[in-house]
Amino acid sequence: MDPYFQSDDIKLTDLIRGFKNYTIYILKRVYIVIAATVLMYYGGRWFADISDKLWVASTSFNAIDARSGGGFGSLMSLASSFMGIGGGTSNDVLSGIFSSRNVVQTSFLEEIEHGGRKEKIINIYLEQLGWMDVFKVTPGMENFKFTAKDIYSLSPVEDSVMAEMYEAFSEDYMEIEFDPLAGLIRAGVYSPDKLLSTRMCEAMLRNTNKFYAPPSQQKNQGIEKLSKRVDSLASVINHYNSQLAATKDQNIFNRKEQGVVNLSEITREITVLNIQYNEAVSSLEAAKGAVSSETNVMRIVDQPLFSTYLDERDPDFWGLIGLAAGAVLSILILCLVKAANDGFEEEKQVQQKSNTSFT
Repeated sequence: MDPYFQSDDIKLTDLIRGFKNYTIYILKRVYIVIAATVLMYYGGRWFADISDKLWVASTSFNAIDARSGGGFGSLMSLASSFMGIGGGTSNDVLSGIFSSRNVVQTSFLEEIEHGGRKEKIINIYLEQLGWMDVFKVTPGMENFKFTAKDIYSLSPVEDSVMAEMYEAFSEDYMEIEFDPLAGLIRAGVYSPDKLLSTRMCEAMLRNTNKFYAPPSQQKNQGIEKLSKRVDSLASVINHYNSQLAATKDQNIFNRKEQGVVNLSEITREITVLNIQYNEAVSSLEAAKGAVSSETNVMRIVDQPLFSTYLDERDPDFWGLIGLAAGAVLSILILCLVKAANDGFEEEKQVQQKSNTSFT
């Protein structure tokens, strides 16, 4: 074999020898590993202590499906065919409504009692998150504050701030997911203040139900249509009953049936009309029942008032993460340093051999 060409195959003995050398190198500098792990351990605990502590108002709810049958749901399903309202709800749709821009922004503009004063939720959020401090040093916004009654009367400046606040809230201060096993929508609303989280979550639940439930005006219009239908059917039935009675009277006096409506046709029409009349009356009663009580499309299992807790990072957990990260990083860095030193040493030896061969 040509002595100038060496095999590139890596032998097992070379791997074992290399592992041994690296292990000895690290053990001789184990104090560096210990110092790094201790430093990172306390660094992890420090990170947990300085992290923002947020209050989480959690809730779980699901949709009341009108098509499931029985009770109020079955009555609404029957009335919906005449009133033009939706016959049921969907957990997916309800989740989308809860986190929608409409519901979140409408909830932001509600007023609550906080710190002995009545204030809009979004103004309290802006104060808690430090946005108000930024506005105070921004020319033209020193005294900025939301005053709009609803989302339709926002000023251009309010609309701009509201859009930014909604994006920040959606990304960092709200979470929602559907648990298919439990059949529940689980949601959480975050803020630095316990009362603020609770009231915001309650407002979002209230506005979600309000947005999805049919408006009372639409229900009243449906009742009016049903009432007119019932009256119309009753009038037609009375007309046919009069024709039926007149036909029977003519037959009693043995008058010719020429020009007289056939008795069987009148009877058949009356039978069909009676069926339609009974259905219309049932639908009317269902519609009246729906209007007499507030329509509720949501079944709330966990109320935010009783499910608000402080979400904080566990110092022990983050300390252990820091400890592991410190050990791994320090060992990795020592291995890289040794590899670099070995590389320089090999290059130095190759250079020396080259110089010797040249001389």
